[in-house]
Amino acid sequence: MKNLLRKMIIACLAASAALTTGTALAQSSPETELPKIEEARNIGISFNRKGAGRILAADREGKVHQYLEIWEDDKKSPNVVTYILVGDGKTLTATWGRGPVNTSAFRCKAESVPQFGEKSVWVATSSGGVLTFKEIEDNDIKGLFANVIQARRDFDREVGGWNQRRMANTPEKNILTLLKEKNRKKWLELGWLRPATTCVQHFS
Repeated sequence: MKNLLRKMIIACLAASAALTTGTALAQSSPETELPKIEEARNIGISFNRKGAGRILAADREGKVHQYLEIWEDDKKSPNVVTYILVGDGKTLTATWGRGPVNTSAFRCKAESVPQFGEKSVWVATSSGGVLTFKEIEDNDIKGLFANVIQARRDFDREVGGWNQRRMANTPEKNILTLLKEKNRKKWLELGWLRPATTCVQHFS
């Protein structure tokens, strides 16, 4: 179990390095195909004292091709989630939010920052270095936030550090289900899943 967890962390660090050093940020042309990856079977969760979190989704060999980066609002509730997909030399990301926009999660300016309601769900995209925030009606993304919030609470009840169980609990199973290929295709078609840019903050 410890060896699997170690593989997950190392794979995630390598993907994060690509994001923060610019290796993955050079892509600008629209993507037409998803990276071919094995579906995730294991999950690992971590939050630091400042409320920044990661949820890693690893295949049976411990390789991480998908993970979530999570930001919390002033109420210590996860309200921005960035999905990162890495494979075939590509890095694609999608960023969603719940409630008012948490500007700490972004680096680029926006033409305008809408005043979303507390339960509003939205997607952030960028073009030409300018952010756009759009409210969406998507039950899967609403469910994502519900599961991430519960996973955060579950993590607080356990001893700190990286947590990877032999059996995932219900919120974790739901997150693994959400990361299936059919949803990745949907996000790509909707224009939510795009080549990684410097407009979204990533954890080093």
